[in-house]
Amino acid sequence: MKNYNYQEQWIKPAIKIGRISILFIMITSFLPVGYLYLKYGVIPSFNELVNAWVGVATTFGPFYLIELFSYFPIFGTAGSYLAISTGNMVNLKLPASATAQEVLGVENGTPKGEVVSMLGIAGSIITNLAFLTICVILGSQIMRIMPPSIERAFNEFTIPALFGALYGQLSLNNPKIGIIALPMSLIMYKFFNLPQWFMLVVVVFGTPMIIRGLYKKNIVK
Repeated sequence: MKNYNYQEQWIKPAIKIGRISILFIMITSFLPVGYLYLKYGVIPSFNELVNAWVGVATTFGPFYLIELFSYFPIFGTAGSYLAISTGNMVNLKLPASATAQEVLGVENGTPKGEVVSMLGIAGSIITNLAFLTICVILGSQIMRIMPPSIERAFNEFTIPALFGALYGQLSLNNPKIGIIALPMSLIMYKFFNLPQWFMLVVVVFGTPMIIRGLYKKNIVK
């Protein structure tokens, strides 16, 4: 990548294509609503729209910024557009991106890391579509023959297991940094009755601040 103009040949095209794609997704998201209105004359009232928006905003609004700041250093620009537009950021895109960068030995936040991250996310999208199609067709039948304990394990422990594996994977690169976020999360969860989104804000923004202080004191490098 010696003679490669990273900003001009990668970042700017990624932003341009990403904006067009996100805008297209936003417009097409309203097509079912438009169809119901044009075909059957069904449309929610203004109060119903406001109540629905407030309910969604209060539940998912904090994650709008938290996920962006949390995952962008790993995803990069192109990877962020891909991950946001296809979903499953935590349980699919994040492990795929981090694993691809680790396997190829590139550092996240670098030009090479961003290219590898984008390729890992793109591969996860293709793989997910293939397996999702199979699961949609056969998943309900398979789950019916599973014991209730296995079904409960899938529902309750899949996301924590992915987070734990990802935390361990990333912490191996720098254990001094890895030991900061987990105790902070455990202390808040165990001793403080705080909303989940608030704990995420504290961990997401608090951990880099602590690391920055330790970096200035040459405790971590």
